Amino acid sequence: MRKSAVWQKDGGVKRWVEEMPPALLASQFPRTPPIFVNERLVDKFFKQQGRREIEIQEFAERTHPKDENFEDILDVVFPQHWESCNMYNRPCPYKRLCFGAEVDPLSIGYTPRYSHHPLEQQQLDENEI
Repeated sequence: MRKSAVWQKDGGVKRWVEEMPPALLASQFPRTPPIFVNERLVDKFFKQQGRREIEIQEFAERTHPKDENFEDILDVVFPQHWESCNMYNRPCPYKRLCFGAEVDPLSIGYTPRYSHHPLEQQQLDENEI
């Protein structure tokens, strides 16, 4: 018996698969057990997210950047989080912008973003300061 490519046999790959023993065929496509969603956890997540959206909306409606206590309100409504400064045992690529001396991002290798969508780039160009 000589080895040959499956697609060169009579009936090709289709016939080869059809003639494969069922157990061997099934072993080619392993299945994971069902993964069930924790509905309670999902419900709590969306409830929390909904409440957060309401907080942001209320903040936007009642404050203005020129308000005397605007910075204090920002600290309450938008607390800072630092848990993403190191991801996968590597620092965030933008860490220098947050914690470094005041530096022009273009001077340390960052480049302006240019859209590959012509309409979006046109709007960005028109609104350039």
